[in-house]
Amino acid sequence: MSSSKFWVLFALITFLIISKNWMRYNGKKRLILNAKSKRNDTSIYLLWLFPLGCFVIASILLQVQ
Repeated sequence: MSSSKFWVLFALITFLIISKNWMRYNGKKRLILNAKSKRNDTSIYLLWLFPLGCFVIASILLQVQ
């Protein structure tokens, strides 16, 4: 088997494996995995404090100039 034929065959096999895995995790199996995973509920206080923290850091950096 020549080198060019090997690389073409290798690319085809790689493409088939990737497409098979993509189809597998794109359908029902992905939905089941998502349903079983834990959800992280973000605190509303953290969501309000994040922009305020950004403004504080920005004002500190503006004073440094």
